[in-house]
Amino acid sequence: MASTKLNEAKGVTTFPNEVWVGSWVNLINKDSEINRLGNFFTADIMFKFGKEKQYILNVYQGKVQGVIVDPIWDKSWDFGIVASQETWQNSIEKMPKPFYQDLFGMMWNHGMTIEGNAVKAMQNIRVLKLMMALMKHA
Repeated sequence: MASTKLNEAKGVTTFPNEVWVGSWVNLINKDSEINRLGNFFTADIMFKFGKEKQYILNVYQGKVQGVIVDPIWDKSWDFGIVASQETWQNSIEKMPKPFYQDLFGMMWNHGMTIEGNAVKAMQNIRVLKLMMALMKHA
């Protein structure tokens, strides 16, 4: 996937970026299964990609209403999904390596964590997993 390649001139990753997040949000909002299952899913979800990038997705009734890019301390969230840059990059490959294709596989084998209100995350795990599965198509 082109978005996961290293910028050889600068030695920095181009994933994730705001264009990719916008594409991902569009996929989430258009997904019929998320629309059907997400009616009762309202949360602010923080996704942290390594030490550098984080985004808060403002989800209301299964639809992403807004995105906060690199929030500072005054932006709260209900729960967060945190992993290394490498883990995220491996998870969005067209054919992920073993244990990178699922939230629980990455938690148990690759250091991904759920921070904050884990109960709220688990109450909406099906929608959350569908949202994350769309990452590889963004």
